[in-house]
Amino acid sequence: MTLQDLRQALDRVPNVGHVYGNFPENQEMPYIAYTATEENPIYSDGKIIYSESSIELKLVTRYRDLSAEDYIDKLLTACHTQFNKAYEVDGEQKTHTTTYTFTVD
Repeated sequence: MTLQDLRQALDRVPNVGHVYGNFPENQEMPYIAYTATEENPIYSDGKIIYSESSIELKLVTRYRDLSAEDYIDKLLTACHTQFNKAYEVDGEQKTHTTTYTFTVD
């Protein structure tokens, strides 16, 4: 999966907007914010022959949204993408964030 493939796949997540970057402005909940956090190129003869990008994808909701999480889990699994998943509750902001980390080509 490439970053472009990911963007197109996120277009199909029902009832959840998405934005590339860490600080979405005026984005209504629920939303997905995703960004590339690191790139690991492989060189041969001084040229990049392959590159992977580490992605951090955050699903931000008022309450834990199991159906949106399930959709994202299935989307990543269908693309043969291994991922890690973590949860965070912010009582002050009254948000629940599910964070996925994985790599794309």
